[in-house]
Amino acid sequence: MLHRLIEVIRQIESDPTVRFVLLRGAGEKAFCAGGDLKDVAGAQVDFIRPEYKLDFDIAWLNLKKPFVSVWNGFVMGGGVGLSHASRYIVVTEKTVFAMPETKIGFIPDVAASYFLNRLPGFIGTAMALTGERLLSSDLISAGLATHYVPSHEVGEIILALTSIKIPSGDVAEVRHSLEGVLHRLTERFDSGGQPMSDILRRRKVVDRVFGASTLALILQSLEKEAALDPYFKDLAHRIRSYGPTAVSVTLRMMRKMQDVVRRCGASHSLEAHKAALEMEYRIMVRMLSRNDTKEGVVCLLIEKGRRPQFDPRTIEAVSDEFIESFFHPLTERDHLQGELRLTSD
Repeated sequence: MLHRLIEVIRQIESDPTVRFVLLRGAGEKAFCAGGDLKDVAGAQVDFIRPEYKLDFDIAWLNLKKPFVSVWNGFVMGGGVGLSHASRYIVVTEKTVFAMPETKIGFIPDVAASYFLNRLPGFIGTAMALTGERLLSSDLISAGLATHYVPSHEVGEIILALTSIKIPSGDVAEVRHSLEGVLHRLTERFDSGGQPMSDILRRRKVVDRVFGASTLALILQSLEKEAALDPYFKDLAHRIRSYGPTAVSVTLRMMRKMQDVVRRCGASHSLEAHKAALEMEYRIMVRMLSRNDTKEGVVCLLIEKGRRPQFDPRTIEAVSDEFIESFFHPLTERDHLQGELRLTSD
């Protein structure tokens, strides 16, 4: 499927009759349910490299030919990488957004260190470490989505978009036409009537807890808060039970991207997107050379029952030097192709 998508994007880029791109899930339950995590057990770096390049190519093409993504149902994993940079993202009351990779001893990737850091405060850090979920109203208020409709209206949105006639390929005119259609079909609906996620309802405490500099301090704060709210006991349990290397590297990854995201601003930035993918590629090369991810996938997604035996087994056993080694520039010794260098050419 990856190679087919690469070919389709190339055709779209070179076809002057294509004015915009519509992305939607194949069924009604999910845009992308993260089922690709099972493929990670046998993943090769040679797959990850073109995937990241495709994600970046889509973000770049979106500047010339706007993308409209309809996030109806679960939105997780690789599908987020393909669509989070879309000019317009439509969500519904069924939308559930998450990046739960640390559970299986992996990192949230496909530029997660970028788009999760765009969320307010330290919500993104908490999500990256725990796999916690956001709902439609959260995504709208945080700026990761642009429009809300009830799920029974999705068919009308898709019909209207696929029927629209835009005579000119001028980007401003295309955007104006799309915005007119989306506004007309969504203006009567208010995402504010939808429930707020558990994590955003506790944002003040979450920011204080997950703003700490180390996992040890985060866990210490979570344990204190757990005495007042069992929600935080659950978050602490997740971090403790997930891959120790994965959560340790993920926290460092999120911290390293914070300054880049803040410098680039709240709106989508190709510079920050590029930096995230190139950094995450370094991590991925090293993650895939280890057994933790395969162990997590087999135990939790395939056999479903056996407790993963991660190495190291505890967060306390993960040294700072070991964490930092995942971020070192790649050499041919790490992978024959070396560093990932993304361009918009």
